[in-house]
Amino acid sequence: MAGPLASICDECVDICSEIVAEKLEESTQAAMAAVTAETFFCGLCKQPRPSSDGALIPGRGTLCLACVDAVRAVYFSRADVGAP
Repeated sequence: MAGPLASICDECVDICSEIVAEKLEESTQAAMAAVTAETFFCGLCKQPRPSSDGALIPGRGTLCLACVDAVRAVYFSRADVGAP
């Protein structure tokens, strides 16, 4: 790999790529270990949330309450729809 002011040999690029891949795998495993039966991934924001912070939407999955509130706010902000 070469640029106007520096060059990096292919061996160094390969070593760096391996290190990055290892770190990514470690962080992915740690994140998955943190998710338990008491949590879920929101179907919209994809963030892990505690089970108590979810709303099951039939045919759509589970959304966190923050995403439900955001969708509700956008829906009711439309001029042709009034708030309940």
